[in-house]
Amino acid sequence: MSESEIDETARRVGFEAMKLLLQVAWADHGIAIEEARTVLTLAKDRCLSDDQMDELAACLAGKRRLPPPDMGLLRWHRDEVLALVMQLLAADRSIAEEEEAIVDEIRALLGS
Repeated sequence: MSESEIDETARRVGFEAMKLLLQVAWADHGIAIEEARTVLTLAKDRCLSDDQMDELAACLAGKRRLPPPDMGLLRWHRDEVLALVMQLLAADRSIAEEEEAIVDEIRALLGS
Protein backbone atom coordinates (compact mmCIF):
# COMPACT_ATOMS: atom_id res chain seq x y z
CA MET A 1 0.00 0.00 0.00
CA SER A 2 1.45 3.36 -1.02
CA GLU A 3 1.79 6.32 1.32
CA SER A 4 -1.01 8.18 -0.46
CA GLU A 5 -3.31 5.15 -0.04
CA ILE A 6 -2.45 4.98 3.66
CA ASP A 7 -3.17 8.72 4.01
CA GLU A 8 -6.51 8.34 2.24
CA THR A 9 -7.46 5.37 4.43
CA ALA A 10 -6.53 7.33 7.57
CA ARG A 11 -8.57 10.29 6.31
CA ARG A 12 -11.57 8.04 5.61
CA VAL A 13 -11.37 6.45 9.06
CA GLY A 14 -11.02 9.90 10.58
CA PHE A 15 -14.09 11.20 8.73
CA GLU A 16 -16.19 8.19 9.73
CA ALA A 17 -15.08 8.64 13.34
CA MET A 18 -16.05 12.33 13.20
CA LYS A 19 -19.49 11.35 11.88
CA LEU A 20 -19.87 9.11 14.92
CA LEU A 21 -18.77 11.95 17.18
CA LEU A 22 -21.43 14.16 15.59
CA GLN A 23 -24.04 11.59 16.58
CA VAL A 24 -22.70 11.55 20.14
CA ALA A 25 -22.50 15.34 20.37
CA TRP A 26 -26.10 15.76 19.18
CA ALA A 27 -27.47 12.92 21.33
CA ASP A 28 -28.98 15.41 23.78
CA HIS A 29 -30.49 17.46 20.90
CA GLY A 30 -28.02 20.27 21.39
CA ILE A 31 -24.32 20.83 21.14
CA ALA A 32 -22.07 22.70 23.55
CA ILE A 33 -19.42 25.05 22.22
CA GLU A 34 -16.74 22.85 23.81
CA GLU A 35 -18.10 19.81 21.97
CA ALA A 36 -18.11 21.61 18.62
CA ARG A 37 -14.56 22.85 19.17
CA THR A 38 -13.41 19.38 20.14
CA VAL A 39 -14.95 17.77 17.05
CA LEU A 40 -13.34 20.36 14.76
CA THR A 41 -9.96 20.06 16.50
CA LEU A 42 -10.03 16.26 16.28
CA ALA A 43 -11.06 16.50 12.61
CA LYS A 44 -8.17 18.86 11.84
CA ASP A 45 -5.79 16.48 13.61
CA ARG A 46 -6.90 13.80 11.16
CA CYS A 47 -6.16 16.02 8.15
CA LEU A 48 -9.66 15.84 6.74
CA SER A 49 -10.28 17.43 3.35
CA ASP A 50 -11.83 20.88 3.05
CA ASP A 51 -15.09 19.30 1.83
CA GLN A 52 -15.17 16.96 4.83
CA MET A 53 -14.48 19.87 7.21
CA ASP A 54 -17.25 21.90 5.57
CA GLU A 55 -19.69 19.02 5.99
CA LEU A 56 -18.78 18.62 9.67
CA ALA A 57 -19.14 22.35 10.30
CA ALA A 58 -22.58 22.39 8.65
CA CYS A 59 -23.70 19.44 10.77
CA LEU A 60 -22.37 21.06 13.94
CA ALA A 61 -24.31 24.21 13.08
CA GLY A 62 -27.48 22.18 12.52
CA LYS A 63 -27.60 23.12 8.83
CA ARG A 64 -27.22 19.56 7.52
CA ARG A 65 -28.59 16.21 8.54
CA LEU A 66 -26.21 14.02 10.50
CA PRO A 67 -24.68 11.41 8.21
CA PRO A 68 -24.52 7.85 9.57
CA PRO A 69 -20.99 6.60 10.23
CA ASP A 70 -19.64 3.44 8.60
CA MET A 71 -19.58 1.25 11.70
CA GLY A 72 -18.12 -1.66 9.72
CA LEU A 73 -15.01 0.39 8.99
CA LEU A 74 -14.85 1.79 12.51
CA ARG A 75 -14.91 -1.70 14.04
CA TRP A 76 -11.42 -2.20 12.64
CA HIS A 77 -10.28 0.87 14.58
CA ARG A 78 -12.22 0.27 17.80
CA ASP A 79 -9.64 1.51 20.32
CA GLU A 80 -8.93 4.72 18.40
CA VAL A 81 -12.66 5.42 18.01
CA LEU A 82 -13.41 4.83 21.69
CA ALA A 83 -10.54 7.14 22.65
CA LEU A 84 -12.01 9.86 20.41
CA VAL A 85 -15.46 9.38 21.94
CA MET A 86 -14.00 9.76 25.42
CA GLN A 87 -12.16 12.94 24.37
CA LEU A 88 -15.42 14.40 23.11
CA LEU A 89 -17.37 13.43 26.21
CA ALA A 90 -14.69 14.93 28.46
CA ALA A 91 -14.75 18.22 26.51
CA ASP A 92 -17.06 19.78 29.08
CA ARG A 93 -14.90 18.33 31.91
CA SER A 94 -17.50 15.83 33.11
CA ILE A 95 -19.06 12.63 31.86
CA ALA A 96 -22.71 12.27 32.82
CA GLU A 97 -24.48 8.97 33.42
CA GLU A 98 -26.28 9.28 30.09
CA GLU A 99 -22.96 9.74 28.34
CA GLU A 100 -21.59 6.61 29.99
CA ALA A 101 -24.57 4.76 28.52
CA ILE A 102 -23.66 6.13 25.09
CA VAL A 103 -20.12 4.80 25.48
CA ASP A 104 -21.54 1.37 26.37
CA GLU A 105 -23.75 1.45 23.26
CA ILE A 106 -20.82 2.42 21.05
CA ARG A 107 -18.68 -0.34 22.56
CA ALA A 108 -21.44 -2.82 21.71
CA LEU A 109 -21.75 -1.48 18.16
CA LEU A 110 -18.00 -1.70 17.65
CA GLY A 111 -17.83 -5.19 19.14
CA SER A 112 -16.44 -6.00 22.54
